[in-house]
Amino acid sequence: MLAGLTNKTKEKMLNRFDRGFIQNTKADIKNEKHSLNFFWFWTIPLYIILLFFFIFFTWYTIFVSTHGYFWVQGASMKNTFNNTVADTDARTSVDAVYINKNERVSTFDVVVVKDNSGETVIKRVMAQEGDYITILKGEYDGHNCFYFYRIPANVFKTMDKTAFDDESAKLVEDSGAYEIMSYKDWGDNKTSEIYGSKVYEKVFFDKFLSDYDSENSNFFTSSAGVVYVKVPKGKVFCMGDNRGHSKDSRQEGFFKASNMQGKVEIVVYNHNFGNRFWVVVKYYFKQLEKFFAR
Repeated sequence: MLAGLTNKTKEKMLNRFDRGFIQNTKADIKNEKHSLNFFWFWTIPLYIILLFFFIFFTWYTIFVSTHGYFWVQGASMKNTFNNTVADTDARTSVDAVYINKNERVSTFDVVVVKDNSGETVIKRVMAQEGDYITILKGEYDGHNCFYFYRIPANVFKTMDKTAFDDESAKLVEDSGAYEIMSYKDWGDNKTSEIYGSKVYEKVFFDKFLSDYDSENSNFFTSSAGVVYVKVPKGKVFCMGDNRGHSKDSRQEGFFKASNMQGKVEIVVYNHNFGNRFWVVVKYYFKQLEKFFAR
């Protein structure tokens, strides 16, 4: 096949054949290593980053379908949220929350709920269906105050009602799972815009115990004469943590349990975009940690 060609032409053809099909030149090897390095150091990390963001935004899509974002307005939950807001300010929003729409709500959880006027508010669930509750005057640090009393439904069913001690139902709310450091304000503030000149005990009794009947199963009277009211079926009793400046079930009556929008799961203190994004990212990694710890 090469018989009719000159030696010079044969040599060129063989060199071309060697370079293209038998071996690579140093320049080809260098380019190949450069491409391989680019692939390992840039392409693969880029794919990992893209995969991470794909997983994150897929999770976030699911997250926003099961969670709601709510701005906390005013001072009714002060001591828990909006600590820099004045007690008389009902509109300013400093903090915000994410609520879980599907999480089961327990007593003492903070929830977003529609009150009886249709306004969406954030409050703490203090009693649920079947519980018995009341408010009694007391003293805290030398000041008049009001304590919240609760007999859980399961306790009421089995307790000896003739020997019941009211003190066992009193909630000391500055210890345990949550803290309400407002006993003094709750008792001393008689000029609240919400309650006017009425003290909070009277507001509660006017709302719940005005139709008291000792034979009515909706009430329970202890041996000491303390009257408790039963939380009806499908209802909850809610109060704000800033008791002296909260419009809640004491004034409006029981809220419908079906009007609860969700349980507070994530708090965004000082709700700007950066803080909001950061708390969601932290929650995401916390969920990943829980998943892999199983």
